[in-house]
Amino acid sequence: ITAAMVGNDLVSGKDALAAEPADTDEFLVSDAGVLKRIDYSLIKGGGITDFDSWRLTSAFTGSGGTIDGSWERQDTNSQNIKQGTGMTQSSGVFTFPNTGIWKVEFWTNVVPGAASNYTGFYVNYSANSGSNYSYLNGAWGHADTSGRSVTIAASNFLNVSNASTYRVKATASATTNGVYQGN
Repeated sequence: ITAAMVGNDLVSGKDALAAEPADTDEFLVSDAGVLKRIDYSLIKGGGITDFDSWRLTSAFTGSGGTIDGSWERQDTNSQNIKQGTGMTQSSGVFTFPNTGIWKVEFWTNVVPGAASNYTGFYVNYSANSGSNYSYLNGAWGHADTSGRSVTIAASNFLNVSNASTYRVKATASATTNGVYQGN
């Protein structure tokens, strides 16, 4: 078949695909004049492929150390907020399921141990399976009245180049014991 034998309506005269193509759907392309087929999986756009959302189900009390309260994947109002494989967690240390650019965000409501005390957290990451941790971000708040809570949050991006070795955790930082709440 030559180009002269192909009508202008060869493609446009056919039914339109009404949904995103399947990964194994094939397209014809000209590779420097040579016709080749290519699967849709190789040309489709990226977008967000993985995300996950966790929360504390019981308060963590302390002025330091990994915030390792009872963690669960967020499921309020029948929401299972995850896409892709999802992260795993053990004693407050989270492991990534895949490489890529991850937005790491941590929010908490903290009741400082006393009035006029600063309380907050660090978010730390490890690129070597938890042997050494480095600072990623953090946030601090201040309550001027005993028993008053303060909401603090921090976020940053982390380039996870090896999913089997990268870890992330939040570490309490308070002048006196704070009660970290994440429900």
